[in-house]
Amino acid sequence: MSERRCSASKPVSHEPDAPPAGEGGREGEHEDEPWYELIFECESADANALCASLEDALSEAGGEAPASLTIEDARSDRPELPDASDPLEPLSGEMPLWPQVRVRALYRDPIDLQALKVRLPGATGLRRRVLCDRDWQASALEAIHPIEIGDLWIGPERLAPPSSARTGRKVVFLSPGLAFGSGRHPTTRLCLERLVANPPCDQDVLDYGCGSGILAIVAAMLGAKRVFAFDIEPQALEATRRNARLNRVSDRIRTISDPKAIEALPCASFSLILANILARTLVDLAPGIGRLTAPEGEIALSGILADQSDMVIAAYERDFDSRLAATSDGWSLIEGRRRRG
Repeated sequence: MSERRCSASKPVSHEPDAPPAGEGGREGEHEDEPWYELIFECESADANALCASLEDALSEAGGEAPASLTIEDARSDRPELPDASDPLEPLSGEMPLWPQVRVRALYRDPIDLQALKVRLPGATGLRRRVLCDRDWQASALEAIHPIEIGDLWIGPERLAPPSSARTGRKVVFLSPGLAFGSGRHPTTRLCLERLVANPPCDQDVLDYGCGSGILAIVAAMLGAKRVFAFDIEPQALEATRRNARLNRVSDRIRTISDPKAIEALPCASFSLILANILARTLVDLAPGIGRLTAPEGEIALSGILADQSDMVIAAYERDFDSRLAATSDGWSLIEGRRRRG
């Protein structure tokens, strides 16, 4: 569940959408220069074309591509959790059915705003904010509050765990970046609670759709022998590798970006597969996840709205004995055990 370039932002996501100091380029690059955030509204049908025009304009002006391009519902009264009619799961390449959207672009190099207006016909309310690196640091720290689950403490890298930390507490630091996964969203927390309750000691684990790498890293810190972290988004894999180094578990985490590499893995490779993605994608992945799960191996699936649970369970019934294991704020966690044979 990672933020995608020029893709729809999930209405329920509250992860930070801008890099802190030191990210968004090579280390030390632009160190003292500000970030710019460009915001405009447009018809949803025009959003992808306008994003492409913005990238072209920045490139022609000698600048870099935006570090982040996000499309969201332009309604200011959108509820935190959508009702059943909201289009949470557009098909690949499709835009959701929001009639009016807001585009947010984060970039480094200044560009003339009046010239940009000419390049972006159909963009209304075009405006720009200048943001210093320290503003992003503060924003990221504010967005990622520490969470505690049993003996697990997860927080941003610049915030020390409480001095009263119990002996044996597992401490996980996260570097806020472009990838989804601070642990605050109910779907991520459901998976974390499952890991804490059932540590994957000496297991081979696959984190399918790793985002920031939080689940892969926690699995490694809780005793997993080897963890494969898969995501098609470069930002996600960069964040996963950085967070793995930060928590000194890089030697047990392998990142994969090519779906064909996942398909080429031997059958029954994993005793635990974690997948915190969308229900429709989970349904499509059922045969592949079944093939990769070892006999009596387990799956933990999230990113599923409560009324989608039966659909996902049904998709896995050929290979797994699965059940609705937990719910939180309208989201579900499904657990399953691979049958022998």
